[in-house]
Amino acid sequence: SEWMGLHFKGERVGLMHLEKSARAEGGYRYALRTRLRFAALGRQQRIDLSVDAELDPALTLQAFDFSLGAGPAKLTGRGEVEGRAIQLSLDTGGQTATRRIDLNHPPVLRANLGPVLSRQTLAVGERFVFHTFDPLTQRDQRVEITVLGRGPLAVMGREVQAWRLEQRVGGLVLEGWINDRGEMLRQELGMGLVAVRETEAE
Repeated sequence: SEWMGLHFKGERVGLMHLEKSARAEGGYRYALRTRLRFAALGRQQRIDLSVDAELDPALTLQAFDFSLGAGPAKLTGRGEVEGRAIQLSLDTGGQTATRRIDLNHPPVLRANLGPVLSRQTLAVGERFVFHTFDPLTQRDQRVEITVLGRGPLAVMGREVQAWRLEQRVGGLVLEGWINDRGEMLRQELGMGLVAVRETEAE
């Protein structure tokens, strides 16, 4: 179980919680919960996002359920990967729509890049390219990761050795840190938002 605080300009604005479990039939189940609150139009807004993903033993995405709540509005959906395509069904308050999304590569979940990376031999200067699928935007994205270095990082009150990564996603250059188990310790998310590994109590 991994907890991360979401910070914007030094202020905690939300949290992420990732629960991983092994499936009896092989592979893994990842349950990701994100809660974000922010001020907009003079009012406090809240966004709740959940993604439950089923992964094969190689950590490739097989199926997922997701829900997005923003105030009274809610969107839920389910996707199943069939070869190089995703069959998607979406429910927006009683209206159900289905669509097929063709992919160029077997998809990896963005939240899952750390564990996928930890199975590689990491060294400074190494470069990796992944193709991730984001259930929320329903788009696949090319993510290019370069290993920048290895060094100490303060996490939950102590110093640990971690890999520093540069991630290039859709024109953004984001910095991230992972440990040897592939757990994300610190991650720039874009738009000034940073996720930082914290204790459940924090």
